[in-house]
Amino acid sequence: MTRKTLRQAPFKKLLKQRSIQKIEQMNFATTRLLFWNDKISFEGDSVSHKQGNAIWLRTFFCGDEFQHFLIPNQKFSVSFKHGIHYFFAQASFLGKQGEYYAFEIFNNQIYKLERRKKDRLRLFPYKKLEISHGQRHNIANVISLRGGTVKNSGINFCFPIFDLGQNGLSFLASDEHNDLFGARKTLNDLYLTYNENGNIGGFEITGAQIVYNIEFIDGGKQDSHRRKIGINIINPHENPLKWFFEMEKEPYVSEEERVLFQRYIISL
Repeated sequence: MTRKTLRQAPFKKLLKQRSIQKIEQMNFATTRLLFWNDKISFEGDSVSHKQGNAIWLRTFFCGDEFQHFLIPNQKFSVSFKHGIHYFFAQASFLGKQGEYYAFEIFNNQIYKLERRKKDRLRLFPYKKLEISHGQRHNIANVISLRGGTVKNSGINFCFPIFDLGQNGLSFLASDEHNDLFGARKTLNDLYLTYNENGNIGGFEITGAQIVYNIEFIDGGKQDSHRRKIGINIINPHENPLKWFFEMEKEPYVSEEERVLFQRYIISL
């Protein structure tokens, strides 16, 4: 990826005053944060405090294995979600204070992630999200713009979703179902199922058009038993990516977006 391409990445630097306001918000209201570097990643909740540009964290991972990696002055990239996703370029671990962990934010600088309509968020194999045709799986928490009850006509197929966007997605179908997904074919009454950590929900897609059907290649290795099917959603008001983030409780950022952000910061 060239330096010019990296500078066109979907990150926008906030004005310094706006960045300071975001940090102040975390000082007064608990915020879930995701920390990562090339050795470790973990999540934690910020706690109320007033101490310069530091963030105090009550982390979920306090075992011996976690503490072995977490040493003073270790650097992390950080992301959090306040409606949309934000990133700190760098946070340095200051040390542990009682049950809390303190991190200093470098230069109070925050970047926001501006996902575009054409962008896709990879979910496979990290998140359990499926697409099916027919039955609703008896889930009460269903988002449907049609109103009324979603038709229960039996499941014709059920496959894992590979990536997700604002107006489309792709999923991995078994090779034996390849004939169902011809190019330009229209699929109606599709259903997305989310099931993570006891949080279960569904989203209805009334109609979508198949835009490609290709061999699935993951990590440069071809999978002869699966096809990658891409679809565009016909109704512009049906936004599965927005629904996914509403279902998520943590600030989920894909591995690709983490790497892209780190490369973007280095390129500046």
